[in-house]
Amino acid sequence: AAMYQGPILADADVTSLSFSHDGTVLALGSGIWHDEAMESSVSVQLWSLTMQHFQFKLEGDAGSGCAQAVAFSPVSERLVAVAESGKCFVWNLLNRECLQFFAAHAVSCKDIVHRFFVLFSPNGALLATGSRDTKDGLRLWCSKTWNLLGALGDRPIAAALLYHHSQAATC
Repeated sequence: AAMYQGPILADADVTSLSFSHDGTVLALGSGIWHDEAMESSVSVQLWSLTMQHFQFKLEGDAGSGCAQAVAFSPVSERLVAVAESGKCFVWNLLNRECLQFFAAHAVSCKDIVHRFFVLFSPNGALLATGSRDTKDGLRLWCSKTWNLLGALGDRPIAAALLYHHSQAATC
C-alpha cells in the first residue's frame, strides 16, 4: 500500500472534504485568516491521490468564511464550495477560474458557524444546497445559469448523501 509522506497542509482546520468522482483527487475545504481585516475567506486545496502531492489551491473573497461544504461536478471539471457566510463559489478546475459566486443561503447570525451541504445531481444539471442552521429548505440551482429553481420545504436540512448506483465502490 502507498504511504503519503508528510502532513496535509491546510491553511486552517479542515472543515469539509470531497473526493473527485474518479477517486484521484481530494478537495480539502478550510479558510484563510486575514489579520488586517479580522476575517477569513474560503480556501480549497486539491490533492492528487495518484501522484500523492498537493496540486493547487482555490480561494474565495475576504469575509466569506471557511468552506463548510465542497463538491465536485460529476465529471470533476468544476468544484463548488459553500462558505460559512452562505455564499457559494463555483470554480472551473481546468483553468482555476472562479466562474460564479452567489448567495445560496441567508445567514442571520455571525456568532455561530453555520453548517451547509452541497451536492450535484448525477447528471450535473442541478446543484442542491442546504443548511442545518437556516430555514431555507433544500435549494435547487441550475448548474448552467446558477439561477435558483426553487426550494423544497422551509426547514433546516441536517444532512445529505448522494450515491450513484452505476459506480461500484471498491476498497
